[in-house]
Parts: sequence; structure tokens; C-alpha cells
Amino acid sequence: MNSSSFITPSIHPPGGTGQAGQLKILLQDRQSRLYLQKAHQWTSSRDEAMDFQHSAKASGFVLQSKIPNMDIILSFPDSKYDLRIPCSLPSWNAVQSG
Repeated sequence: MNSSSFITPSIHPPGGTGQAGQLKILLQDRQSRLYLQKAHQWTSSRDEAMDFQHSAKASGFVLQSKIPNMDIILSFPDSKYDLRIPCSLPSWNAVQSG
């Protein structure tokens, strides 16, 4: 089997255009519901929020910056298709005992 026989899955909501760039990866504070715009700056607008492009980049940012109570948002042009993934820091006790 050659590599051309593999199908690469893509994420598109029903009725989407299928164009690249549709999905944005955002970080949102769970309490304030504000989105990260850039380091130490927050916005209520999904359009102005920083797009991490990959969930690994977003979770890495949360771990590196030690921002608690964050969610990774897989954001589509129609927000009814958005997915929220909790991304919380491990508790200090769990880190020490591990």
C-alpha cells in the first residue's frame, strides 16, 4: 500500500465550505469567558483571539505560562459547532507526589 492510498481526515462542520483555515484553536478563561488575545491581554471577541493553530501549542502555552482554569476551544465560523476541551494545570500536590 502506498502513501497515496491513505485518506487524511479533516474537521468540518455540516454545511461548511471545506476550505482550510476554517478551524481556529483558541484559549478561553473558564471563569471570565474571555479569550487570550496575546500574552497578558484578553478579549471577548473570538475574531480578535490568538489562533494557536494546533491544540498542542495551546496546551503547551497553558503549561508554560501556568494560567489556571483554561479551556481549549476548537472554534468554527458558526459557534454552535465549537468544542470546549478543559485544559487545567495539574495541582501542585499531584506534581510533587508524581
